[in-house]
Amino acid sequence: MPLIRSIRGDVSFQLNFLRTSFFIYDSTKNDIENWLPIYFSCTVGNETYSVSPDVNPTLNLFEIKNMITKFRKVVESKKRGEIFNLISISTYEFYYEIELFDPNEDDEIGFVLWIFEATRTNGKLSGFERGFRYYVSLETLETFTKEIEQDLLEFL
Repeated sequence: MPLIRSIRGDVSFQLNFLRTSFFIYDSTKNDIENWLPIYFSCTVGNETYSVSPDVNPTLNLFEIKNMITKFRKVVESKKRGEIFNLISISTYEFYYEIELFDPNEDDEIGFVLWIFEATRTNGKLSGFERGFRYYVSLETLETFTKEIEQDLLEFL
């Protein structure tokens, strides 16, 4: 279960691939045409924000590979002691957006998660996004990236 937990341990982001009827994969097709159902949630203290089951969220393979590539880039930059510029990762279907920023601290990464409420609640709430800004360790981001990669390999 790939999970990014804050340094303080009170905020987390989870992303899992699911085998549902919305799974579309054909290795001969372009990554953008392959869709993997997901479950994602953000837990802040005692509150959890997850997508409504009615939404049936999916990410295409291009989005997933792009996210992995950007996470790897941040991990490698931090390991080399470099400062990295703001990195943004969005989903085509407006489930969430992730921003990674460099807080100029060794082994620490700024993590901002924006959750699109209209999509998350299947239209019950709309007109705004819910955002959380927290800090994660380099090790946590690296582990999350490896777990997503491993899950993807096993899934396909």
